[in-house]
Amino acid sequence: MRKLSLCGMFFVLVSAVSFAQDLDTVSVFDQFNSGSRSDQANGLGYSSPTYPGITGTINYITSFEGGNADETKVYDVTTTAVVNDIGAGIPPVLANSGDTSSTTQNMAVYIGDGGGGQNLQFGELNDADYTLVTAMWAEPRPAPGDDTLPATGWERMYATIRIPVDTSASGNNVDAEGGYAINFETDHAKFQAVEWNPLNAGALGATAVANRDAAVRTVYGESAAISVGGWHVLKISALGSDIKFYVDGVSIAEITDTTFAAGSAGLCYRERFNTGNNERQGKFDYVGAGPTPTIPSTGVARWDLFE
Repeated sequence: MRKLSLCGMFFVLVSAVSFAQDLDTVSVFDQFNSGSRSDQANGLGYSSPTYPGITGTINYITSFEGGNADETKVYDVTTTAVVNDIGAGIPPVLANSGDTSSTTQNMAVYIGDGGGGQNLQFGELNDADYTLVTAMWAEPRPAPGDDTLPATGWERMYATIRIPVDTSASGNNVDAEGGYAINFETDHAKFQAVEWNPLNAGALGATAVANRDAAVRTVYGESAAISVGGWHVLKISALGSDIKFYVDGVSIAEITDTTFAAGSAGLCYRERFNTGNNERQGKFDYVGAGPTPTIPSTGVARWDLFE
């Protein structure tokens, strides 16, 4: 475990997003059993889904396209019927077998966007002390052969807490706005504990990508690279200045930092390919957040099936 102390810019948060969802006091849970989490046709700028498998009220907002219901849909990951947002097929993956936190181990929400990225954000901007837990599919993928810029051929899936802005209003992805995250990029295949720095320093530019976005993030710790695809449980907790990052119940970093004192939670995706045909999107089996999430922090799946 790595322990660091930092001094950083303290964000003054003067307002919250336009819906009540206090992760400091209320725990929420979504199994992602069915439906779309981007259906914001209610005119309120967020969706309040009532699908089975949801505990509490979760009001989701998405960062782009005004909450298009064709995005962030729930699919069966084991089928070949899923297509990405430009119509290219997404290959099936294994069900999240053995994870007792999941009631529908073959269903997951797909988060993606052919234009670069997408966020599925929830909670208030003044939420400070809470935990986020999710099961995420992670798969090593060297730059595809049809991508002519291998230095930029990757996908990023990540879970973030204390996001300081409403990304649907800012029009930016979370990694350009700030927060603490567990990050996975397909070309180097490691889980990283990171802090996003709100610099928006060309996060999709070739130079920034080749440098692993050094200008826009700080890496506090990382796992060993994985060799095959599988489901992994990510957990990030924040209590005051104490931020902890876990993958499959194992700590990859613990930091003391005051840069982001509060903010909402999000499941996020970023891609950097020449063609959207290579996009596989981020896949999340479930998500829980709050002061005491209802899903176990160490009840992970039988990872020996995948690794």
